[in-house]
Formats: sequence, structure tokens, C-alpha cells
Amino acid sequence: MPQAAAHLEQESARVADQIDMLGRSPASLTVDELVSEFAASFSSTASGVFDTGVFAAAAGVIEAARTSLGPDQQFQIGSIPTLQATLSKQALKAAIIEALPAMLKDCSGALHGAVVACFSPGVSLLRLERFEVLRDAICEAVSSILDDARDAFVEAASKTICRRFEGQVGCTHLSSADLAGSLVPVLAEVALAELIAPIVTDLQLIVQKLLPAGVEKRSQGRKRAADADDTADRDAAAASLLVESCAEKRGELAQRKHDLFIAISEVQKI
Repeated sequence: MPQAAAHLEQESARVADQIDMLGRSPASLTVDELVSEFAASFSSTASGVFDTGVFAAAAGVIEAARTSLGPDQQFQIGSIPTLQATLSKQALKAAIIEALPAMLKDCSGALHGAVVACFSPGVSLLRLERFEVLRDAICEAVSSILDDARDAFVEAASKTICRRFEGQVGCTHLSSADLAGSLVPVLAEVALAELIAPIVTDLQLIVQKLLPAGVEKRSQGRKRAADADDTADRDAAAASLLVESCAEKRGELAQRKHDLFIAISEVQKI
């Protein structure tokens, strides 16, 4: 009997180790905690994916704007300003500003890749890769945040571009390609500041997109009822987001551990 009990206890410990390898149970986690883990993973590992994508998007938009101009607008600024160079600079500036909204599409694609990278195996201590529903929901949430920031980004980028062009007055031997190329890192930095920084610094932006917001009621009684309904809705939404891909495996192991516990108890009674 002691040998049988020892064997069962060893098997129970092995099953417990397997459960631990699945990561913390969703019941012990919250959406806020996992969003914080996502932001940490994004900042430490996945931001490089997005940085490269934003830089490529800025370069693509600026080059497309420059090449859309005619041959007579591919200017060269000399030591003495000319009317042609001045008009060409204005045309290039207008073309770049007009192309700014198109940059958001490329940024959105890069951001999607960066979010998916955060949910890759081995990236997170909480094993984010098992929460596939949450991953897809966060992709939609950050895309929505980018859409909300569209106007602010275009305005900030437009102002930055205008200042950049004004700062090039009187430059010697500066071509349209040189001026456009110098704007790439500047525009990429504006995109990171306006589009991405809020996502990783204000995590409630993501949480608000993931979970339903409360509904205001005029009367106190109706407000209390609405608060109760909102809490229930949020709990249900959170539960749906925290469904893990290994839920079936966890259930099987938990049942196995329970059966072993019963078996050990029965052996100890003999």
C-alpha cells in the first residue's frame, strides 16, 4: 500500500507540473493584467517589428508623392533661390501631405504584425499565445485606435512637414529626392508619437475597446440596475476573451488530478 500511494502521489505531481506548464489559469487572470502583459511584450520585443514597418510606410508614402510630380518639378535648390524651385517645393509639400492618410493603411498592417508577434510562443511569461480570441480582439482594438487617431496624426504630420520645408530655405544644392528622403525619419517619428505611444502608455484605451462601456441612467434606481447589467456584460465579455486554446487539455489534466486525489485518499483508508 505505501508503494501504491507513493506511485499515485508521483503521478499526481507529474500531472500538476503539466498543468503549471499550461500557464496560470484564466480564472486567476484579468483582461487588464493580460493587456498590461501585451504592452510590456510590445515594448520589449515587438516594437522593432512595428518600427521597421512605420519607417517603410513613411518612405513609401514620401517616395510615391515625389514620383507623382512631373519631371519639371524634380527640382535642385541652388545657392540662389528660383521661382521654379520654390513652386516645385510647394508642389512636393502638398503631394506629401495629401498622401498622409494612405500611410495609415500601411501602419495598420505593420501594427497587426507586431500584435501577433506579442502572442508568439515564448514571448510572454503569462503565455499570451494561448489566448487567440484576445489576440484577435486586441488587433481589432488597436486598429480602431489608429482610425480614431487619424485626424490628429494627419494634422501633426502636416505641421511637421511644413516646418521642415520652411527650414530648408536657402539650402545649397538640395534636390527634391534629398528633401523627401530627409522627411522619412521625421514622419516616422510623428507616426510613432501620435499612433503608437498612446496604445502602450494608456492601456485603458485598449480595455475600453475590448469591454463594453457603461450606460448612464437619469434615475438612481435605474442607474443601479444599469450598473449591475454593465458589470454582468463586462464579466461575460472578459470571460469570452480569456478562453484559452488549451482549455480542453487543462480540463483533462484537472480531471486526472482529481481522480488521483480520490485514489490516494482511498488507498490511505486501507
